[in-house]
Amino acid sequence: MNDLLHIYDYFARLLAYPEPDLAETAKQCRDALAAVDTSMASCIMQFREQVNNQRFEAVEELYTRTFDMGSARTLEIGWHLYGENYDRGLFLVWMRQQLKEAGIEESQGLPDHISHVLPILGRMKREQADEFSGICVLPAMNVVLDAFKDTDNPYRNLVDALCAFLTFRHGPPVETDTRVSLSVLKQHEELLAREGL
Repeated sequence: MNDLLHIYDYFARLLAYPEPDLAETAKQCRDALAAVDTSMASCIMQFREQVNNQRFEAVEELYTRTFDMGSARTLEIGWHLYGENYDRGLFLVWMRQQLKEAGIEESQGLPDHISHVLPILGRMKREQADEFSGICVLPAMNVVLDAFKDTDNPYRNLVDALCAFLTFRHGPPVETDTRVSLSVLKQHEELLAREGL
């Protein structure tokens, strides 16, 4: 389990704004995934090789162009699930509470950014994690992956590996109109009641 937890954290770091140790983190992720599935590990290796051949400043620019210029590839999963609907606000409140309960420090960006979501997912109890991945995380990341069609962007390999890992670990996406299960809605309502909203 501990090795799997590292994989969630590696993916979170790789999908956050690039740090100078990006190539090393990719290598660690690849090594951890190699014990799970060689094709996932191969995707990470391809990503590492592609970004390692660029200046770090170019990788930073690539990240911004890829994920911050438009909504199709945004890494804020609540956007893909709810858009600007009121439910996204509820989801953000719930995510912030999950970060707090897991003892994970909220860094830059919104709490529904995949770099926050993955460490939470990796620390959830299995049944809750399976539900959260199937209803929220994997459907949102599949939308991001679909937005990479017909492109050789290195981040496509990374998102592809993440979607494969989530499917391997938690099962396929759950087909639902609302993208929110009754248990998640109940948690939202209880949280809002506690905070007096």
